[in-house]
Amino acid sequence: MENLLNQALSMVNMAIFRRQQNAQYFLVYASQPWFERCIPNAKINSYLTLAGTSHFLDDFLLDADEFWQQGSDKLLQSEVWKENLHTATMTLQAVAYVKDGNEFLIIKDAALEYQNRQDTLQTARESMIEHQQLMDSHFSAQNRLENMLTQAESQTQQSLQLLEALDHADLGVIVTDNKQGILLQNPASFQLFSIEKSSLDNSPLSQLKRILGHQLPEYTNLLSSGRRWDGELYYTDATNNEKWFQATLFTIKNQYGETAFIVYLITDITRLKHLVKLNETLYQQDILTELPNRQSLFAYISQQMANNIPLKLTCINIKRFSLFNKHHGYTKGDQILNSFASWLSSNFSQAKYIARIGGDEFALIDCPVSGNDILTLNQNTKWQIDNQSVDLMLSIAEVESPIYGRDINELMKNLDLAMHLSRPCFESKFKLFDEQVKASAELTLIIEKNLPMALENDEFELYLQPIIDVVSGEVIQAEALIRWNHPKHGMISPEDFISIAEQTGAIIPIGNWVITKTCEYAKRFNDLDKKIKISFNVSPIQLASNDLLQHLQYEVSRHELQRGQLEVEITENIMVSNIDQYQHLFKHCKELGISIAIDDFGTGYSSLSYLTKFPVDKLKVDRCFIAKVLENHTNKTIVEAVISLANSLNIDIVAEGIETQDQSDFLADKNCTSLQGYYYSRPLPYQTFCQFILSNNAG
Repeated sequence: MENLLNQALSMVNMAIFRRQQNAQYFLVYASQPWFERCIPNAKINSYLTLAGTSHFLDDFLLDADEFWQQGSDKLLQSEVWKENLHTATMTLQAVAYVKDGNEFLIIKDAALEYQNRQDTLQTARESMIEHQQLMDSHFSAQNRLENMLTQAESQTQQSLQLLEALDHADLGVIVTDNKQGILLQNPASFQLFSIEKSSLDNSPLSQLKRILGHQLPEYTNLLSSGRRWDGELYYTDATNNEKWFQATLFTIKNQYGETAFIVYLITDITRLKHLVKLNETLYQQDILTELPNRQSLFAYISQQMANNIPLKLTCINIKRFSLFNKHHGYTKGDQILNSFASWLSSNFSQAKYIARIGGDEFALIDCPVSGNDILTLNQNTKWQIDNQSVDLMLSIAEVESPIYGRDINELMKNLDLAMHLSRPCFESKFKLFDEQVKASAELTLIIEKNLPMALENDEFELYLQPIIDVVSGEVIQAEALIRWNHPKHGMISPEDFISIAEQTGAIIPIGNWVITKTCEYAKRFNDLDKKIKISFNVSPIQLASNDLLQHLQYEVSRHELQRGQLEVEITENIMVSNIDQYQHLFKHCKELGISIAIDDFGTGYSSLSYLTKFPVDKLKVDRCFIAKVLENHTNKTIVEAVISLANSLNIDIVAEGIETQDQSDFLADKNCTSLQGYYYSRPLPYQTFCQFILSNNAG
């Protein structure tokens, strides 16, 4: 059997590695002498470090690490790439997969496959195959460049060497800093726009901005909010030569969640346009779905507006579609896009216009049903790929003209604002643009623009809300609550900025600041001989980060805190998301003397069995149950059941949102141990909180 396996393996040049810890790989099998040309002196049944072997392989291993952590039973394949080695040029491909709990990496010879692909390009279906190849190259370059720039601050020299390779790329690459200062415009970008590199008053970036200003007027909003866009752009040069570009716009964040780089990628697809459709009217058609494209939609809207005809524009975005492409591959992604386009055409045929306006965005004009109806129909649709069910989450925005758009620029910007508010949550959502949405969207843009600097400018404040012991009536604990005091816009609610901080990654440094400040206050209470425990909330994003425990250990040690002074609050749904990881974290929290509280208990989807699996010390009954506890029989029953459950498990119980004496009396009568709410006190600055303790607590 083993000989047969080796014989089969020898038919294909490849190397098989089993991934170990600390970036080590155990070489299980390798075709000789082919593999010796890849990695000289490597021996079978030995350990290797592959990092630095190939820039392309390094990029793929970053994706593979995420893939292996997911434990997927699928394959993750790289694009085919060429390596110039000492003796020859090799065409390679990498594959990652999981088998029986082991993580494997295959590097194989893809020369024959590559040559077959090249031969096929010269035969039937040339245009569509070339389109796929161009898109593969375009998005592969996008992924590699994003990885390069992400490492730019920590590995400057290496990143600069990688960027030099872009001088030989076929696609145009423009990189700027966060102020739109040009850092890189590769030779291809000048060629695409027919500009001489010596030109002082013209540049690829200025030409691209001019095109975007006409064809994607909302692009500045996209970039300022850190979102990615890809789609087609039309360009006419100085000699009236027409060109079509596949363009991608995205930003790169630094470790603090701030925009470090803005990247524009441009691929010339003019030849494809001519090959696919020679008729000028079909220049305005999306190649993949055969729907009208963005330019066609704009022409239609402009005509309607010129004739003073009101219209309703609906935009549909497939959420997290880039992750779908990354996991399943662009070919499967294209299948989903085609299926979705057909679904729109068949179910909403009464709409006056249906178009694909971006990589994962579609638009309908005067659709007879609302966005909520579209969401409902989508939820009842069984999407499938490779005989497996796929859930498509949608963001839908809607705007009406002329009420919220007297010209196409205003209409599209307002549509983008509504879409921006429908994207953050991880479920399907619909937003109709109105005055309230306009105000909310403007606030969101203000937050996104100012949040990266808020920590550096010391604009955050930590308030403390008293928690009262039912028996003694004294303050025994406080919940630490962050506030953002912006110098221009005043106090900004956590409800407005926390979700944005989670999306941008800024929640990690903000969360660390909360922990540090909480420990500082706890140390002050020690110095004042006040036995006040402080609880603080931890975001699911921060819980999943690798440095949370280390930061907790450091701050507890630095401030010389005693056991029982701190409590971490987590939401109920976290308990079901990653049991093993969080059990490990909470175990170490307990060792540090930090207790565990479940916040907003009763609003999530966890099973009661999880209370026995986690070292839970306290349950906090959500305010939504307390608000109507005296009037609503269901609320009363739920609150009584939770209090009884906590008491029987010897777990402390806190009722949140107490606003009246009657609520306080009812909960005390039901043996609720602690109470919190505006009836006792709003969240207070530290000094005001200390005064509250002095006036409230005896002695």
